[in-house]
Amino acid sequence: MAVSLGSITKAGNPCLRELLVVGAMAVVRRAKKGSTKRPWVAQLLARKKPKVAAVALANKNARIIRAMLATGEPYREPELAAALEIAPQGATRVGEGRLN
Repeated sequence: MAVSLGSITKAGNPCLRELLVVGAMAVVRRAKKGSTKRPWVAQLLARKKPKVAAVALANKNARIIRAMLATGEPYREPELAAALEIAPQGATRVGEGRLN
């Protein structure tokens, strides 16, 4: 079941919002040139216009940043996070505290 998370609103810090979108546009430009590092962006670009894809990526990044600040966890690449999903004994999953 898909959950609609909403869009980036105009609430909050406009400078931070702009930086998130500018950073996302850089990733989108790279994905348009054929980078395979972020397949999620390439799939999104197949369906949406580049600026819409950039705002979606900025929204995703904002949610990741907020979760990192809330839990105190460092950023992990998606491939690494998937590998850690089957965590060794004593470690916890994202959202349940820090990894040991």
